[in-house]
Amino acid sequence: MIIMALDIATSTGWAVYDPARPNATACGAINLSVKGAQDMTAVEVRRLMRPKMDEAVCGLIDQWRPDVACLEQPLNFIGSNEPTPKKAPLLAAVEQPAAQGKGKKKAKGGPNANTAFMLNQLFAVAETVCSHKCDMVLEVAPTTWQTLTKAYPGDTKERSIAFCRAMRIQIPPSLNKVATGDAADAVVIAIWAAGQVQKAQLAAKISAAEQAKREQEARAAA
Repeated sequence: MIIMALDIATSTGWAVYDPARPNATACGAINLSVKGAQDMTAVEVRRLMRPKMDEAVCGLIDQWRPDVACLEQPLNFIGSNEPTPKKAPLLAAVEQPAAQGKGKKKAKGGPNANTAFMLNQLFAVAETVCSHKCDMVLEVAPTTWQTLTKAYPGDTKERSIAFCRAMRIQIPPSLNKVATGDAADAVVIAIWAAGQVQKAQLAAKISAAEQAKREQEARAAA
Protein backbone atom coordinates (compact mmCIF):
# COMPACT_ATOMS: atom_id res chain seq x y z
CA MET A 1 0.00 0.00 0.00
CA ILE A 2 1.46 3.33 -1.05
CA ILE A 3 0.22 6.56 0.52
CA MET A 4 0.76 10.03 -0.93
CA ALA A 5 0.30 13.05 1.34
CA LEU A 6 0.03 16.72 0.44
CA ASP A 7 0.53 19.69 2.76
CA ILE A 8 -1.09 22.27 0.51
CA ALA A 9 0.24 25.83 0.32
CA THR A 10 2.23 28.02 -2.08
CA SER A 11 5.06 25.65 -1.19
CA THR A 12 3.21 22.33 -1.11
CA GLY A 13 4.95 19.58 0.79
CA TRP A 14 4.52 16.06 -0.58
CA ALA A 15 5.46 12.63 0.68
CA VAL A 16 5.10 9.06 -0.57
CA TYR A 17 5.05 6.45 2.18
CA ASP A 18 4.82 2.67 2.19
CA PRO A 19 4.23 1.19 5.69
CA ALA A 20 6.06 -1.95 4.57
CA ARG A 21 9.14 0.06 3.55
CA PRO A 22 9.31 3.18 5.79
CA ASN A 23 13.00 3.75 5.05
CA ALA A 24 12.12 4.19 1.37
CA THR A 25 9.88 7.19 2.06
CA ALA A 26 10.25 9.94 -0.54
CA CYS A 27 9.34 13.58 0.01
CA GLY A 28 9.79 17.05 -1.38
CA ALA A 29 8.01 20.33 -2.04
CA ILE A 30 6.15 21.78 -5.02
CA ASN A 31 6.82 25.47 -5.66
CA LEU A 32 3.56 27.01 -6.85
CA SER A 33 4.71 30.63 -6.70
CA VAL A 34 3.96 32.72 -9.78
CA LYS A 35 6.61 34.87 -11.44
CA GLY A 36 5.61 38.53 -11.49
CA ALA A 37 2.85 37.98 -8.93
CA GLN A 38 3.53 41.39 -7.40
CA ASP A 39 2.14 43.02 -10.58
CA MET A 40 -1.02 40.87 -10.69
CA THR A 41 -4.27 40.81 -8.80
CA ALA A 42 -4.82 37.97 -6.34
CA VAL A 43 -7.43 36.53 -8.68
CA GLU A 44 -4.93 36.39 -11.55
CA VAL A 45 -2.30 34.72 -9.37
CA ARG A 46 -4.72 32.04 -8.19
CA ARG A 47 -5.78 31.39 -11.78
CA LEU A 48 -2.16 30.61 -12.67
CA MET A 49 -1.52 28.52 -9.55
CA ARG A 50 -4.38 26.09 -10.19
CA PRO A 51 -2.96 24.46 -13.36
CA LYS A 52 0.48 24.27 -11.73
CA MET A 53 -1.05 22.26 -8.90
CA ASP A 54 -2.93 20.05 -11.37
CA GLU A 55 0.24 19.28 -13.33
CA ALA A 56 2.34 18.64 -10.23
CA VAL A 57 -0.14 16.27 -8.56
CA CYS A 58 -0.69 14.36 -11.80
CA GLY A 59 3.08 13.99 -12.13
CA LEU A 60 3.46 12.63 -8.59
CA ILE A 61 0.65 10.13 -9.08
CA ASP A 62 1.99 8.98 -12.44
CA GLN A 63 5.44 8.48 -10.89
CA TRP A 64 4.50 6.78 -7.61
CA ARG A 65 1.07 5.19 -8.30
CA PRO A 66 -0.29 5.70 -4.76
CA ASP A 67 -3.27 3.70 -3.55
CA VAL A 68 -4.28 6.36 -1.03
CA ALA A 69 -3.99 10.13 -1.01
CA CYS A 70 -4.27 12.25 2.12
CA LEU A 71 -4.61 16.04 1.94
CA GLU A 72 -4.45 18.59 4.71
CA GLN A 73 -7.78 20.39 5.01
CA PRO A 74 -7.82 24.02 3.80
CA LEU A 75 -8.60 26.98 6.01
CA ASN A 76 -12.29 27.57 6.62
CA PHE A 77 -12.16 31.04 8.19
CA ILE A 78 -10.89 34.54 7.46
CA GLY A 79 -9.17 36.78 9.99
CA SER A 80 -11.06 39.75 11.36
CA ASN A 81 -8.16 42.18 10.88
CA GLU A 82 -7.55 41.60 7.17
CA PRO A 83 -5.65 44.52 5.54
CA THR A 84 -7.11 46.36 2.58
CA PRO A 85 -5.60 44.99 -0.69
CA LYS A 86 -3.65 47.30 -3.00
CA LYS A 87 -5.82 46.25 -5.92
CA ALA A 88 -9.53 45.70 -5.56
CA PRO A 89 -10.32 41.95 -5.66
CA LEU A 90 -13.30 40.51 -7.50
CA LEU A 91 -14.44 38.96 -4.22
CA ALA A 92 -14.40 40.75 -0.90
CA ALA A 93 -14.85 39.37 2.58
CA VAL A 94 -17.48 41.32 4.50
CA GLU A 95 -17.41 40.89 8.23
CA GLN A 96 -20.88 40.39 9.66
CA PRO A 97 -21.55 41.94 13.06
CA ALA A 98 -22.02 39.32 15.75
CA ALA A 99 -23.83 39.62 19.05
CA GLN A 100 -21.25 40.02 21.77
CA GLY A 101 -21.63 40.13 25.50
CA LYS A 102 -20.69 43.22 27.43
CA GLY A 103 -16.97 43.59 27.82
CA LYS A 104 -16.07 40.99 25.16
CA LYS A 105 -13.55 41.97 22.52
CA LYS A 106 -13.65 41.03 18.86
CA ALA A 107 -11.18 38.25 18.01
CA LYS A 108 -8.13 39.36 16.08
CA GLY A 109 -5.71 37.56 13.78
CA GLY A 110 -6.14 34.76 11.29
CA PRO A 111 -5.54 34.41 7.54
CA ASN A 112 -6.64 37.05 5.07
CA ALA A 113 -9.26 36.37 2.40
CA ASN A 114 -6.73 35.80 -0.38
CA THR A 115 -4.91 33.11 1.61
CA ALA A 116 -8.16 31.33 2.44
CA PHE A 117 -9.36 31.50 -1.19
CA MET A 118 -5.99 30.28 -2.48
CA LEU A 119 -5.76 27.29 -0.15
CA ASN A 120 -9.33 26.22 -0.82
CA GLN A 121 -8.87 26.45 -4.59
CA LEU A 122 -5.58 24.54 -4.54
CA PHE A 123 -7.14 21.91 -2.28
CA ALA A 124 -10.07 21.52 -4.69
CA VAL A 125 -7.72 20.95 -7.63
CA ALA A 126 -5.59 18.40 -5.75
CA GLU A 127 -8.60 16.58 -4.29
CA THR A 128 -10.25 16.30 -7.71
CA VAL A 129 -7.13 14.86 -9.34
CA CYS A 130 -6.58 12.40 -6.48
CA SER A 131 -10.23 11.30 -6.53
CA HIS A 132 -9.89 10.33 -10.19
CA LYS A 133 -6.56 8.52 -9.82
CA CYS A 134 -6.43 7.01 -6.29
CA ASP A 135 -8.54 4.30 -4.69
CA MET A 136 -9.06 6.33 -1.52
CA VAL A 137 -8.76 10.01 -0.63
CA LEU A 138 -8.58 11.23 2.96
CA GLU A 139 -8.41 14.73 4.37
CA VAL A 140 -7.14 15.72 7.77
CA ALA A 141 -7.17 18.85 9.91
CA PRO A 142 -3.75 20.21 10.95
CA THR A 143 -4.57 19.83 14.64
CA THR A 144 -5.30 16.14 14.07
CA TRP A 145 -2.10 14.98 12.36
CA GLN A 146 0.03 17.26 14.54
CA THR A 147 -0.80 15.05 17.54
CA LEU A 148 1.90 12.71 16.22
CA THR A 149 4.58 15.34 16.79
CA LYS A 150 3.44 16.89 20.07
CA ALA A 151 6.24 15.18 22.02
CA TYR A 152 8.90 17.19 20.16
CA PRO A 153 9.96 20.78 20.98
CA GLY A 154 9.70 23.81 18.71
CA ASP A 155 7.13 25.13 16.27
CA THR A 156 5.08 22.94 13.93
CA LYS A 157 7.78 22.63 11.25
CA GLU A 158 10.55 21.96 13.76
CA ARG A 159 8.49 19.23 15.39
CA SER A 160 7.81 17.58 12.02
CA ILE A 161 11.50 17.66 11.11
CA ALA A 162 12.42 16.13 14.49
CA PHE A 163 9.77 13.44 13.94
CA CYS A 164 11.29 12.54 10.56
CA ARG A 165 14.75 12.32 12.08
CA ALA A 166 13.44 10.03 14.83
CA MET A 167 11.83 7.84 12.16
CA ARG A 168 15.10 7.91 10.15
CA ILE A 169 13.31 9.37 7.15
CA GLN A 170 15.64 11.35 4.91
CA ILE A 171 14.52 14.79 3.73
CA PRO A 172 16.36 15.93 0.58
CA PRO A 173 19.25 18.17 1.71
CA SER A 174 18.81 20.33 -1.40
CA LEU A 175 15.55 21.79 -0.08
CA ASN A 176 15.58 25.24 1.50
CA LYS A 177 14.34 25.81 5.06
CA VAL A 178 10.71 26.45 4.10
CA ALA A 179 10.52 23.49 1.72
CA THR A 180 12.19 21.22 4.29
CA GLY A 181 9.48 22.01 6.82
CA ASP A 182 6.74 21.51 4.24
CA ALA A 183 8.14 18.14 3.15
CA ALA A 184 8.45 17.05 6.78
CA ASP A 185 4.82 18.00 7.43
CA ALA A 186 3.76 15.88 4.46
CA VAL A 187 5.69 12.89 5.84
CA VAL A 188 3.83 13.13 9.15
CA ILE A 189 0.50 13.43 7.31
CA ALA A 190 1.32 10.30 5.30
CA ILE A 191 2.17 8.31 8.44
CA TRP A 192 -1.02 9.51 10.13
CA ALA A 193 -2.99 8.38 7.05
CA ALA A 194 -1.31 4.96 7.13
CA GLY A 195 -2.63 4.46 10.66
CA GLN A 196 -6.15 5.41 9.60
CA VAL A 197 -6.09 3.03 6.63
CA GLN A 198 -4.83 0.17 8.80
CA LYS A 199 -7.64 0.82 11.31
CA ALA A 200 -10.20 0.77 8.50
CA GLN A 201 -8.79 -2.47 7.08
CA LEU A 202 -8.89 -4.12 10.52
CA ALA A 203 -12.47 -2.99 11.07
CA ALA A 204 -13.44 -4.39 7.67
CA LYS A 205 -11.86 -7.77 8.49
CA ILE A 206 -13.66 -7.94 11.83
CA SER A 207 -16.96 -7.03 10.18
CA ALA A 208 -16.48 -9.68 7.49
CA ALA A 209 -15.64 -12.33 10.11
CA GLU A 210 -18.71 -11.45 12.14
CA GLN A 211 -20.90 -11.59 9.03
CA ALA A 212 -19.48 -14.99 8.08
CA LYS A 213 -20.14 -16.27 11.60
CA ARG A 214 -23.75 -15.08 11.50
CA GLU A 215 -24.30 -16.74 8.13
CA GLN A 216 -22.80 -20.01 9.41
CA GLU A 217 -25.05 -19.94 12.49
CA ALA A 218 -28.09 -19.24 10.30
CA ARG A 219 -27.30 -22.23 8.06
CA ALA A 220 -26.78 -24.47 11.09
CA ALA A 221 -30.16 -23.45 12.54
CA ALA A 222 -32.01 -24.00 9.25
